[in-house]
Amino acid sequence: MQGSGREAVGAKRLECECLQKGGLFLMNESNKVSGAIYVVPVIYVLGMYMMPVLFWIICNMQESTDSFDAGWIMVMPIVLGLINLAVVLILGKRISRVQLLICTRIIKYALIPFYVVGGFCIIVALLLMLTPVVIMIFVGPTVAIVLSVIGWLGLLGAAPFSIAYIVRACSEGVQGKVLSVFAGIFQFFFTLDVIFVIVLAVKDRSFVKAQKAYGVIQG
Repeated sequence: MQGSGREAVGAKRLECECLQKGGLFLMNESNKVSGAIYVVPVIYVLGMYMMPVLFWIICNMQESTDSFDAGWIMVMPIVLGLINLAVVLILGKRISRVQLLICTRIIKYALIPFYVVGGFCIIVALLLMLTPVVIMIFVGPTVAIVLSVIGWLGLLGAAPFSIAYIVRACSEGVQGKVLSVFAGIFQFFFTLDVIFVIVLAVKDRSFVKAQKAYGVIQG
């Protein structure tokens, strides 16, 4: 009788431990964001590159008409940026620091050709002011301003991932406060945003290596 009672207690205890471990396992799984998160920045990049293509298609479709509404091209980066913001806010801390950094790097690095070409187009538009055609004095600056606004909206749309990473990395002690402040501000400036992301990525990698080395020493 005593043996069977002890076996019952042991079985009950084992069952409780399994349930606790299972609960922790499920909680970790439910709180973990998989690699599918990287689809979001990829869609953002593809959407930005699709803008000039759609612009060209609509121009060709509306050649026969006198009216042309290019307002949609301003809305597209805003919509894509709101999607990024919604993902960051909804998932919150379930997105790891490393995942936020990778999402940021995907957007920043993949859009470098986009901004290089855009900058070249702005220079050409401004140079058109020097041509003898009078109307170009007005068309050149207008095109340059429109392209600049679209580019800045692209920076704004990418900011949710980069700012979320900077805040997380600073709170975890990976990045210093001064660097984090400057990096956050310069996320809204052309070229400087990429430079600071590179700096942050290098420092984050050094932090991870230092952690691994410390773990080996402790082990």
